[in-house]
Amino acid sequence: MSVSCNLTPSQHLFLGLSVVGFSADGGREQQTSTLTVQLVEDTTACNPKKYYDRRLELKEHTGPDPGFIYPRTGSPCYFRVDDFEFCGLLQRYEEGNAENGNLWTVVLQSPNIILEKTHVILSDRVS
Repeated sequence: MSVSCNLTPSQHLFLGLSVVGFSADGGREQQTSTLTVQLVEDTTACNPKKYYDRRLELKEHTGPDPGFIYPRTGSPCYFRVDDFEFCGLLQRYEEGNAENGNLWTVVLQSPNIILEKTHVILSDRVS
């Protein structure tokens, strides 16, 4: 399953920058799901921008974007735009150039990657 969206109606912040668009690929069985988010720094202070704080409460920011928050690789991240949400681990981020400023690409992956190569013990008996 793939989902993609280019945003215009309402602005959202993620990691301190405005979300331009995103695409998600749903993994099947043991494959990981990924989310790719395109961000740009908006230096204007016009429309309110929605974001979720550390307690996952919806907030609004009316000034220029605060600037990119540099998370560590492997950090848990929560992304939400309207009815779409994704919880994952930061895989990587890249900075590039766009016509109106710096464009950032952020990639998250589902946390099932941390369970790879683990064993689950369902009993206290060893056979």
